Amino acid sequence: MAQTGEAGQYPDGDLEVLLSVKPLRLLVNPDLPALPAEGADEYHVMVSLQAPKGRGRMTLVSGDPLTQPRIEYNYLNNESDRQRMRVGVRTAARLLTSASFAAVFRSFASLTDDILGNDALLDEWIGTHLSTAIHLSGSAPIGPVVDGQGRVHGVSALRVADTSILPTVPSRGTFNAAVFIGEFIAHRMSETR
Repeated sequence: MAQTGEAGQYPDGDLEVLLSVKPLRLLVNPDLPALPAEGADEYHVMVSLQAPKGRGRMTLVSGDPLTQPRIEYNYLNNESDRQRMRVGVRTAARLLTSASFAAVFRSFASLTDDILGNDALLDEWIGTHLSTAIHLSGSAPIGPVVDGQGRVHGVSALRVADTSILPTVPSRGTFNAAVFIGEFIAHRMSETR
């Protein structure tokens, strides 16, 4: 959905609204029983920004390669990101409460009209329901860290072949982009043998 306003112009498809066809618990663990006790399960609507303005940061905390890096996601630290996420959540709520979904939608588990009508309350609600899809990119971008073939500057025989080499975050298809990058770099490596 294209948007204009104080947050600026954003491309079509900037907001994504996904209704899970199975309860989220089954997507995470498909071995769970399909039918839990009455009222014990919820279906989830996922709202995401595809072109966020905010950026996270990853830093090393140790020279030990087995020590996990520090990851600071910084989700929704940018006002335009918060504004667009509010639009996405409110749009999803309107869709689910429309006549078209009356046969399958009863009520929200925690989202109320009071929350939907107040930016501060909605920001707080979003913050408590926020998660990640782990589509990280840009931590070793082409140019400053690697060349166009994934070779790390200053380190011999080391290449990076995933979305971390992208200088900007793709608005769609990070999985497909990762596969393409891997295939492309593997092809380039086979040419140099």
